[in-house]
Amino acid sequence: MSRKKYGESSTTSSCLAIPSFVLRSNLASYDSFLYSCVVFLRRKQSIDDGSSRRENVTRAYALYREAMAYWLLKTEPSTYSFDNLVADGTTRWDGVRNPLALKHIRSMAKGDRAMIYHSGNEKAVVGMAEVTRAPYPDPKIGNPMMVVIDIRVKARLTNNVSLAAIKKRKEFASFELVRISRLSVMPVMPKMWKLLMSMASGEKRLQAARS
Repeated sequence: MSRKKYGESSTTSSCLAIPSFVLRSNLASYDSFLYSCVVFLRRKQSIDDGSSRRENVTRAYALYREAMAYWLLKTEPSTYSFDNLVADGTTRWDGVRNPLALKHIRSMAKGDRAMIYHSGNEKAVVGMAEVTRAPYPDPKIGNPMMVVIDIRVKARLTNNVSLAAIKKRKEFASFELVRISRLSVMPVMPKMWKLLMSMASGEKRLQAARS
């Protein structure tokens, strides 16, 4: 697939059976296109717009699932910090109420990776986690729209990556962390994930994170 801008393209529709509403949205970038497709495919078992052949769905899902497996989760460290996650090992990620943040949670899958970001005074990416259970209704609330995930600690970043440093890089201009300051859950496109990892100089082993 070429990395070109997508609009009303019959070629794109025929080769991947992408639903017409995605094409009509006139998405401006390849990354946004991938994100819209993976959200759609995760919410439906098949595409029902007249071109829903199973092989196309499987092929498209495999491609977009690989491309969209990274997230950022914000937390106020005085409430629940990365050190708390290290001590617990695993936790239920709850307390999210923003509609867009909940939409992002509903798009997650077991095995996805997430960066943990400390909000408040710190404002920095500090560690990594893995989604261990797909989204499910918060058992404390009883509202099926209020979903949560389970995560486990993976590693501590070698160096924290501050919001100030992120804002200085033009590559992050479209990042929701920069554009929507109050959003607590957001996707991280693969190229941004790699850049963040580079800025952090990698990660420390899990054993080091637990020390």
